[in-house]
Amino acid sequence: MKVALVHLGRSEARGEVRRVASWRTVFEATGADVHDLPVGRVRVPRVTKVTGIARGTAVPESVTWSTPALVQRLESLQPDLVVVVSARAFDPRLTTGTWTTILDYVDSLARSYADRGKVLRGVRKVGFAALAKAHARTERVLTNQGLHTVAAGWADAERLGAEWVPIVINPGEPSTLTTKPDHDVLFMGTLRYPPNMDALDRLGRIWPRVLKARPETTAFVAGADPPPTVIELTDRHGWDLVANFSSLPDLATRARVAVAPLARTAGIQIKVLDAAAMGLPQVVTTAALAGLAPGFPIEPFDDDGTFAAEIVRLLDDPTSAARDAAARQAYVEAEYGVERWSRWAADQMPTP
Repeated sequence: MKVALVHLGRSEARGEVRRVASWRTVFEATGADVHDLPVGRVRVPRVTKVTGIARGTAVPESVTWSTPALVQRLESLQPDLVVVVSARAFDPRLTTGTWTTILDYVDSLARSYADRGKVLRGVRKVGFAALAKAHARTERVLTNQGLHTVAAGWADAERLGAEWVPIVINPGEPSTLTTKPDHDVLFMGTLRYPPNMDALDRLGRIWPRVLKARPETTAFVAGADPPPTVIELTDRHGWDLVANFSSLPDLATRARVAVAPLARTAGIQIKVLDAAAMGLPQVVTTAALAGLAPGFPIEPFDDDGTFAAEIVRLLDDPTSAARDAAARQAYVEAEYGVERWSRWAADQMPTP
């Protein structure tokens, strides 16, 4: 069987790269021949797509790539199954071939863009609000057209009327948390992403409570593209900053506890899934768990005081913290592992 993964091809977008890699992993585990098909950008926007955008069958970002060129590549490849990763890489003509098509929303971009607009100002605020409305229209229209849709986040899948298919972890990888940590607390994520910036601001408000209980507590922030505001924030609180790290396991082994004090989220929070997969104790909010299936074995803390107290508790009681983290590690290996989701992937393959 042959599978084509259609996506925007943005190597700098860590979430997209991870989602595409997840699809490749689960389909290759079935024995399928998997091909990457990045859409390829065009210099001149495709104004012919305006009609589809107005009808709600395509999103504004689709004007940046050529549908005929992509369809031609698919016809040449002749896959059995096409998975389109994100509505930004979707066009209705991708469903007209001999193949079966799955649209992977990944997350609700309507909600994601709306949330970004809430924490931005000026032209960017207006732009994200407009994109949110366009994506909301497309999500409504495509939901009613009988297309097989999936989403990575549990809450978004329910909201979109899509099937939940999470990003997978690789249970075959051994835990790398074997060396002695050199920091207490870790926050990781794309640092230009407004919800992560908002979460770091909140961590800054929480931090004095942590220091009051444990004056020597240390922290570091890791992620791509830190803007000046994040750099200033880390300097002000004495946190170390690790920009554009290359190895997540090497990063995680440096910390005793990971934190995700998020208030706004879309899709699945990879930072929470990865910390659990590596056996790293963590403190999270309810919003950080929204993309995970009910039953994820961790208690969220939404109040600043209780969030700070849980950080302190985990640091002061490493034995209990390690025991709870090991239980979560076993859980994600079973529920988010390749073996489980490759069985789902096998069921999607068309019958010869």
